Amino acid sequence: MGPATSSRRRVRSTRSSYTAGRVRSNWERIKREHEGREGVFHDVPETLPALLYARKAQRRAAAVGFEYPAVAGALADLDRELDELRAELPAAEPAAETEPDARVAAELGDTLFAVVNVARRLNVDPELELRRATARFRHRIERAEELAAADGHDWTRLPLEEQDRYFDEAKEGREGARAGWAPMPSSGSRSRRRRPAPPRPALHSSGTWAATRR
Repeated sequence: MGPATSSRRRVRSTRSSYTAGRVRSNWERIKREHEGREGVFHDVPETLPALLYARKAQRRAAAVGFEYPAVAGALADLDRELDELRAELPAAEPAAETEPDARVAAELGDTLFAVVNVARRLNVDPELELRRATARFRHRIERAEELAAADGHDWTRLPLEEQDRYFDEAKEGREGARAGWAPMPSSGSRSRRRRPAPPRPALHSSGTWAATRR
C-alpha cells in the first residue's frame, strides 16, 4: 500500500467520523463565507412557529461554537431556569384568563427555550412530540369519559378526585388501574377510591398550585 492510498483512507476515515452536528456546523460556516451572511441569525425568519424558531436559532448559535459540550449542560440549564421560575411565582395562583406577571412570563419563556434546547440535543423534534403528547392527553380524557359513562357517570360533572381516578384508568388500562382501588364506604355506589399514594412534587412550595395531568 502506497503513501497516497494510505492518506486517502485516513481522510475518508476522518470524514466518516464527523457527527451530524459537526457537518451542520461546517455547512453553516461555508454558507456564511460564500453567501456573505451578516450575523449569526441572518435569514432566520421571525415568522417561524415558536418551537421551530427557537430550535433554528439554537442551531445557528451552535454552529459558531456557542453550545454546551454535552446534553448534561443543557439539562442543568433547564434545572436553573425552573428554579428561577419558581422564585418568581406568586403565593397564590392567578385568576384564569388574566394578564400574566411580566417576570413570570419571561421566566417561563426562558424555561420553554431551555426545553427546546434539551430536545435539540437529544435529536427530538419538540413540535412533533408536543403534538403526540397532546394527542395522548386528549385520547385519555376521551377514554376517561367513556369509562365513566359505562359506570353511569358524566365525567365532566365528577369531582376532581373521581375524574383523576378515571383518567388513571384510561392511562393504565381499567383492570390494571383498578387493582389499586378500594371500594368507597358509601352504600349503593359503584365508585371506588384509590389507595393513598405519595404526594407529587408541587411547582410551588406553598402547595397552592395544582398539578397538571398528562
